[in-house]
Amino acid sequence: MKTICFLLITSLTMSAYAQTWIKTYDHNNGNTDVASKIIETNNNHFIVAGQTTIPSIWMWGFNGFIIALDFNGDTLWTKTLGSSANDFLTDVIENNNNELIFTGSRYYFPANSLQLWIIKLQLNANGTQIISTSEKYFGGNDKDDGGTKIIQNPDGTYFVTGYTNSYGTQQGGSDAWLLKLNSNLDTIWTKTYDFGYAEEAKSIIPFNSGNYLMLVNSTTGQMGFPPFYTNFAKVLLINSSGNVLKTLTFNNDTINYFINARPTSDGGAILIGSTGVNDNSVPYGGRNIFIVKLNANADTVWTKIYGGYGKYDGGLDIIQDNDGTYYAACYTQTQYVDSVDNWYLMRLDAQGNIIYSNCLIHKKDNDDPVSILKASDGTLVIAGHINANSNPGQSWDLGNSDICVAKLDTNFVTGIQEQVLNKLSFTIYPNPFSAQATLHTDQILENATLRIYNIYSQKVKEITNIYGQTITLQRNNLPSGLYFVQLLHDNNVITNAKLIILTE
Repeated sequence: MKTICFLLITSLTMSAYAQTWIKTYDHNNGNTDVASKIIETNNNHFIVAGQTTIPSIWMWGFNGFIIALDFNGDTLWTKTLGSSANDFLTDVIENNNNELIFTGSRYYFPANSLQLWIIKLQLNANGTQIISTSEKYFGGNDKDDGGTKIIQNPDGTYFVTGYTNSYGTQQGGSDAWLLKLNSNLDTIWTKTYDFGYAEEAKSIIPFNSGNYLMLVNSTTGQMGFPPFYTNFAKVLLINSSGNVLKTLTFNNDTINYFINARPTSDGGAILIGSTGVNDNSVPYGGRNIFIVKLNANADTVWTKIYGGYGKYDGGLDIIQDNDGTYYAACYTQTQYVDSVDNWYLMRLDAQGNIIYSNCLIHKKDNDDPVSILKASDGTLVIAGHINANSNPGQSWDLGNSDICVAKLDTNFVTGIQEQVLNKLSFTIYPNPFSAQATLHTDQILENATLRIYNIYSQKVKEITNIYGQTITLQRNNLPSGLYFVQLLHDNNVITNAKLIILTE
């Protein structure tokens, strides 16, 4: 697996990335802030759903947290909701009336339990102000229930997935839960699914012939000391009444679970999550990124596993582009061994092979990109969090993590380095060349890196510790042909170019 990032055009400058940015959002100057989902609205605003709390409170005191951003990433408004106990927003959609609908779980004080939580926000015409807020709760009278995903059907009804301890059979724990709500968010019917363990319905998407695909993860129990949980995943093909038509089970190791599913242009679906199939001998299990492609009959077309042995890697979200390729938002410990989780972004071809990838954010704290979308201007927008504490020896809370949103081009390039190298451009002369060429930048470089890749995405040359404005490129027995030049600063790509070497 190669971690590279190049652009297949002749030359770019940072000015070409005028609509790209990366920004962080810290509620109340130090809160623990975590994102769950980002969408673009009809007004071309971005809505981030998540949660916030005081860092000194471990897994307690969370409120639902919503951020509205304009296209430049500037905050339009924020809103916190909940009981200030243990409230989480896991998903958001914009419905047919341009209202925002959220789901998650909310703490219910009288019973000391969690309820599945639905919130509706009505905004003004330009989306800059909240006009009204309404909430509804389901279950949770004396046991814990919660929501994970929500979708709206063409007839205005909704499907909500989640888990329940209040209904169903609970053989081994919670049951997967599916609710159908009318356009007023009132219950039409609910169904539970029990496979003998603790189940959660993680996601639901429309599928062929008016049917749906629903992801269900099962927690099977504890193993080892300290104890850790084992998991297997199911994909249920269900009809509009929630009846199961077909079941796919992924349980070939101790850890298999899916995080998200997306429809694909061929009538199938793409699934993303984690597996431990290559790490079974590792104490307490490792993780790998796990991606599965299904066809229109809900049969497996291919599966792909990415990641390092004994490390913790996983997939969180994936989307398909118009050309059939995929963009995957993942976390990795493989790429940087001195870090915990890092933002790891992959572009895959139609068969799941890596075209290129990039560790956009890599720090010693916990950083995860949880949601990705293709914006209306063709850029990629990714939301997640950075700087979360993962070390119990440091503290028992998540620290003052911040929500982070990155707006990138399709090569995972952002203008984050504009303050260091603002609108950098360079020329290569001669180009094409036979023996030697000179690269000249319009700004002074400090500790930059130059990489050259061939057409097979293989790195063939690297020059490090570059200072000044001029770099000499020697052929060094490279075959004639097309190459791609990548200039980096602090592991961030700041500009790219195409290079042609002639026959000697």
